[in-house]
Amino acid sequence: MPRNTKQPTPYQLQVLQAAAAHPEGRLPDGTNPNSLDHLYAARWIVEVTAAGDGANLARMAGYSGFTHWRITRAGRAALLAPEQHDAVFSADLMTGKLALTPSPTVVESLLGSALVEFRATTGAVRPTDGSVKGEAALNHVFLTPAGLRVVGRYRLAHELEQQRAADPIAGDLLIAALAEWDIPAEYLIDVDGYSHVVHRSPGLWIYFHVVDLPGMPWPMSSAVHRASEHTGWYAGINEGGDIQEMWGVDGDGCAVDSARTAEALAEWITNPSAKQPAGPPLRRPGLAALAPERGL
Repeated sequence: MPRNTKQPTPYQLQVLQAAAAHPEGRLPDGTNPNSLDHLYAARWIVEVTAAGDGANLARMAGYSGFTHWRITRAGRAALLAPEQHDAVFSADLMTGKLALTPSPTVVESLLGSALVEFRATTGAVRPTDGSVKGEAALNHVFLTPAGLRVVGRYRLAHELEQQRAADPIAGDLLIAALAEWDIPAEYLIDVDGYSHVVHRSPGLWIYFHVVDLPGMPWPMSSAVHRASEHTGWYAGINEGGDIQEMWGVDGDGCAVDSARTAEALAEWITNPSAKQPAGPPLRRPGLAALAPERGL
């Protein structure tokens, strides 16, 4: 769609951003009435009924019920810089795949805004385009659910979110499992664009990922793959310069592997021969039997 060269004020931008983040595109309650007039005049918002019908036509037909303001495609487009706008609105409205090939700077900015993501030909989300040493990219840029809402594809965004809720990100499951044992962890994207789940404490640095994910070139690693793709966690453990490894076993699913990995790691951390990180002890009953199973 053509880009409106008019720019929103800081307050209008705040209102539009809040509406863009809403699942139905609704403006926040209590939006300044004067700002509503300006937003409406710019065609960035529209008034609709509870059923989503245009309020003006509904009133002409006798409707007198509840209405609310909703951001329009033009309003969402107003949130984007020109290069971002051209890239996002080049997407196929059935698949969300970008038709244009944006510059790396534009892709990085859209990734940072969570409007796009890389996907393999299988549809799996990947942390990078998958290119190796200047070779052609293996993965393509697609709109995320948030990006799909920018172009007005609410239903497709909702369907994609439902699919992903049923098949969560593997790293999220591991981070949650580690938290059960009071082991803090977070995501890390390294300089090569590979993703990891990492735990850092005094004298101890541990990173987790999968290295043999189907459709990913060796040695690319991932922690942001879907649970259905999971093939077993690998952990590299650096304890004051002493390097050790831990391998997970595939077959019982990502949730089970993540739980076993977290449990075995808690046992390893509290082993008398290991350096005890700061904080309360992590030892709990029933862990020792898991250590041999995990190859520790």
